[in-house]
This record gives sequence, structure tokens and C-alpha cells, in this order.
Amino acid sequence: MILTPALNRIGSTSVVDCVCEYNGRQGCSVTGGRNFLFQRCRFRHTGRAVLHSAPGAGVDIEAENWPIRNVTFETCEFSDNFGFGLVSGSGDSADIGCNRCKFVGTSNWAAWPDSPAMRFSHCVFAGPINHCHGDANPARAAHFMDCTFTDDRSLSPTGKLFLGKGKEEWIAIVLKSPNVRFDRCKFHLTGDTLLPLSDNGVIYADCEMSQRSPTASGPLGTYIGTNSITGQADLVGAIIRGRVVVNGRVLSRTP
Repeated sequence: MILTPALNRIGSTSVVDCVCEYNGRQGCSVTGGRNFLFQRCRFRHTGRAVLHSAPGAGVDIEAENWPIRNVTFETCEFSDNFGFGLVSGSGDSADIGCNRCKFVGTSNWAAWPDSPAMRFSHCVFAGPINHCHGDANPARAAHFMDCTFTDDRSLSPTGKLFLGKGKEEWIAIVLKSPNVRFDRCKFHLTGDTLLPLSDNGVIYADCEMSQRSPTASGPLGTYIGTNSITGQADLVGAIIRGRVVVNGRVLSRTP
């Protein structure tokens, strides 16, 4: 499926209860235009059939001849694709929202949200995310609200999850991404996966984090509101503006 209406159109396109499975190259490509709404759609198993080619994503938002604006996914699933579950970051693409969606990365990143003004609300990510778009303008940075990040393999249709390409496995890599924000999000890790690898440009507000791995993680960031962390986590150098409880111990605020 390829969608390319003009950017300046007044109308909109709704795609409802669409199943895109076992496609060779892409479950769906949005290459230009605005005002797209996807509801209860499934983008699964791209690149898993006999014929396949890169990038093999569930959905690729890639502006070509026209910019892309106002794209919304509601109660959609991006699962078991050879490439990324959802990828955006090529061309003039912005203003993309995902509500109550499920992202499962079995052989690649669950999501690669690298376009301005991407918003995720009440979504579940099984497997890691990378390249979250950061911006000096907070309104243009990636924003996650009430989302869950997990390494729970029971959420995978194959029982497998992609958990990184190196020795260490982080549930999210958010570096050099100013103002990326996590509000009321839960990071619940029960395997060897580590809490996010991030820096102080990232904002954590009222989040809950836990990991079982004995390896120390480094979820640095600017902490506001009330946050809790259970497990081995090194927050030396983090900016504490609110309340952070690590394994029952309250950290002092940053002067």
C-alpha cells in the first residue's frame, strides 16, 4: 500500500480494519500528503515471505515529492516485520500520532520515530526503540505518554524479540535527543534487557522503571514529578528536579 495525496488537500483518508501481512518490501508506505487516519490496522510479517526486499518495515513514513503532515494511527499493530515496525525520519515528515498501538520488534527495532512532532499515547513497545527525534523546541521532540516498554516475549507472535546488536541490550536508546519526553511511562524489564540509555536532554516525568539484569543501566535524564526505579541503575550526573526513588532510596535534588 502506497499513499501519496497532495499536501494542500482539504479532505482526508481513513483506512479501517486493513490487514497488511507478508508483503515483500513494505506493509505500507506514506510518501506524501496529509490527513491520514489508520484505525484497527495490522502491519505484520513484512519480508517474511519468499519474495522480500529492504527496508521491510511495517509502515514507512517517507516524504518524497510532497511533505507529510497529520498522520494518525489508532489501535494498530506493527509486529514481526523484517525491518522496523514503524519508521519515520526521511524527508519533510512531521505531526504523526499513535494512540493505543502495539509495536513488536522480533528482528529489528520496534520503532524508529525520527520525525518532528511524533506523539505516542497508551502504546505498548515489545522490543527496543531508537532514534527518537529531539529538538530545541519541545513541541517538535518525540513525546511518549502512558506508554509501556517491555522485553516480555509473550507479546511476540514468534516468542522472540530483537534486543539490540551489541553486547549490551537497552530497551531504548535516546542520545543527543533534547526534549524527548516520557510522561507516566512504564519500563518493565524481566530478562537481560537494560533500562534506557539516555542523556540529560531526555525528560522523565512520573515514570516507573524496573529491570532484573544485574548489569547497571544508565537512564540519565532530567527527572521531574515522581519517578521510581527498581534494579541496578546509575544516575550519577542526572538532573533531579522532582522526586526519584531508586530501590527505596530517595535521591537528592540537583543543586
